[in-house]
This record gives sequence, structure tokens and C-alpha cells, in this order.
Amino acid sequence: MYKREEIEEMIHKFGDMVYRFAYIQVKNPDMADDVYQNVWLRLLRVRKKMEPEEHLKAWLLRTTRSCCKDVWKSFWYQKISLQDADVLLEEKSDGEVLKEDGYVTECVRRLPEKYRGIIHLYYYEGYRQKEISELLGIKENTVASRLARGREKLKKILESDEVKNYEY
Repeated sequence: MYKREEIEEMIHKFGDMVYRFAYIQVKNPDMADDVYQNVWLRLLRVRKKMEPEEHLKAWLLRTTRSCCKDVWKSFWYQKISLQDADVLLEEKSDGEVLKEDGYVTECVRRLPEKYRGIIHLYYYEGYRQKEISELLGIKENTVASRLARGREKLKKILESDEVKNYEY
């Protein structure tokens, strides 16, 4: 079982990675905060320490994805469309969130979930295709094809008129 100091050290070291992955998946900072909190609560319940550090990092990413799936299955997420949630979020923060995210991150957020996670793990976290395959429990060829399709979709989004008017 982990001690409080160890958890704090892990949060300091991996917290940003967990939050970014959650945010890319759920597209909402409030939901990403909930996922972030749930990941660390699950780590507190783990009875056995994970060694080496790469096992812990992989566990955190798998758990983050699992918590995101829990959010997608939740009543709130299923009953309120993402567009409605984005409108509520923009009204709440006057668009600050979109301006802070950055242009490319906003474009990645527009990708379907199955491409968004793989693009994030590959480009933002620096995982190789084989590692992503192991993390997500899917075939390496599936990762390669989703990465290629995700790149194509991302290219179309980047070239679209809709995103060209993005405010920096």
C-alpha cells in the first residue's frame, strides 16, 4: 500500500499526464477533473506497489481510460449532448478554456474517441505503437490503422474553414 508522501510524489510526477489524457478523452475540464480525482483514488486502493515506474505509468493511463469510459456511461453524459456541454462550458468561462487549449489540441479534441486517445498517446506522451497496443489491449495493426486514419481526419480538420477562424 502506498504512503501519502509516495502518492504526492506520483501526483507531482504524473499528474499532468493523467489530466491531459483525461481532458483529450472527455473534452471537458470539469469531467477531466473528476476523472483525474478518480484515478488517484483508485491508486490509493491498490494494495501492491508497482515497480518499475513504467508499470505505474501504464497503469495510470489504463485507469484513466477506464475512468473516462465510466464517464461516457454515466447518466449525465448520455442525456446531455457534447455540444450542449460545450455551450454551457463556454457560457461559464467566456471561452477561456478554448483559448488556453491551443489550436492543435482543439483540433485533436474534435476527433472521434477511438482516434483521439491513440493520437494523444503517440504524439503527446511519446508511446510507440506496440506500447499503445499493450496499454489499450488492442492489436498493434489496429493501432497503426487508427493512427493513420486519425492523422487523415486531423489533417482535414486542420484544413477546414471551421477551424481557420480559431482565436489564439
